[in-house]
Amino acid sequence: MANVLELFEEAISVARELGFVVREEPLGDLPGGACMANGKKQLLLNASMSPADQLDVLLRTIGGQSLCDIPLSGALAQRMARVQHDAS
Repeated sequence: MANVLELFEEAISVARELGFVVREEPLGDLPGGACMANGKKQLLLNASMSPADQLDVLLRTIGGQSLCDIPLSGALAQRMARVQHDAS
């Protein structure tokens, strides 16, 4: 089974393939998420959150995108399905 850091790196790569600029910022109590800035898709992650929590923010964001042409590891696909299920 892949560890959280491996899944985190894979999820960042997927987000970049989807056109996001991924940034870690101090966001206080906010978890982060997607926004547009200067005409570019941004995905902000709260720098004070654990990698596991940042991964879940990433997966909630990219899970709402079309992933048809982007291969995902089985471990990342399973975690994404769990995160999407927990969010609903």
